[in-house]
Amino acid sequence: MTIPIRVLIVEDSAADAELMLGNLTDHGFAPHAERVETEAAYLAALDAVPEVILADYRLPRFSGSRALELLNGRRHDIPFIVLSGSISDVEAANLIKAGACDFLLKDRLARLGPAVAQALKLKDARDKRRRSEAALAARSAELETALQEAWENAARYRVLTETAMDAILTIDEHQNIVLFNAAAERMFGCSAAEVIGQPLDRLLPGSLRAAHREHVRRFHGGASAMARDTAIFGLRADGTQFPVEVSIAQVKIAQGTFYTAILRDITGRKQAEEALRQLAGELRTRNEELTRSNRYMAGRELRMIELKQQVNDLAAKLGLPQPYALAFMDAAAVQTVRAAPKLAESPSSSEPSQASNQKE
Repeated sequence: MTIPIRVLIVEDSAADAELMLGNLTDHGFAPHAERVETEAAYLAALDAVPEVILADYRLPRFSGSRALELLNGRRHDIPFIVLSGSISDVEAANLIKAGACDFLLKDRLARLGPAVAQALKLKDARDKRRRSEAALAARSAELETALQEAWENAARYRVLTETAMDAILTIDEHQNIVLFNAAAERMFGCSAAEVIGQPLDRLLPGSLRAAHREHVRRFHGGASAMARDTAIFGLRADGTQFPVEVSIAQVKIAQGTFYTAILRDITGRKQAEEALRQLAGELRTRNEELTRSNRYMAGRELRMIELKQQVNDLAAKLGLPQPYALAFMDAAAVQTVRAAPKLAESPSSSEPSQASNQKE
């Protein structure tokens, strides 16, 4: 299978150029060639970016060394092979130093095909290396940007955690503490240096440790939000227990699974809730007492009205004037008392009732 190749030939001899192309064909290439003899034509041909340049060392109006110089000025990486009828070792060495990939004598053109193949192979290797270097540079830039962003995020996170009013702590998947902010130090009465790397059990009452470990284990592969506004108890460095409200979030990164808890001491809230419950209980007791007192007083009043009605009824039977003037509402109250004669008196108030009857 032939290999298509674009060839720029810097040569004043058409016959020599044909020999070069024939040699390339013999070595499996299918050359598409352009031959130039002057600097102007050469510069114009470079715009097409050939894949290989074959240049005679000496031309009447041009030279191979000048052609190589102009190529280097364009910064094109194109294999450049010099051919000459005669060339000194010093001249050949200078050409190689200037960037030529090979030089050949015209009476040894059999080496041209292998030389071109080798030059193209080296060019391909350089292209791959440049692509790798470009990719590496791009990746390095991405990593540098990501690292800078990570540092900035870490700095912002550090400022947030250290200035937060609520305690913030983070544990790893082994439940060892990896972050402990200033508010947590104040809440638990110990420094971050004392607890970083220590198990979370240190901050929990003994009765809650096993339950908490099971809670974390169950959520190890679950949702990102484990618990919100859950009330538990914490353990201070001095051994005292205190109620806290905690929200726990889970995050998975390459380094493992971590759990961040935001804690708020709710001792004051619990005390206020307890005081409110006591006040509500006292109010309920007072209300019940007032209700019983009102019922007793109402019973006494109804009893007096009933007695007055009985006196009036007796006077009417005897044909005497009724001594008590009772309003319509009093009469209705008497009917209520007669329908429910046991309504009036509180069991705890029997003595006042007896005293009232005696007075009557």
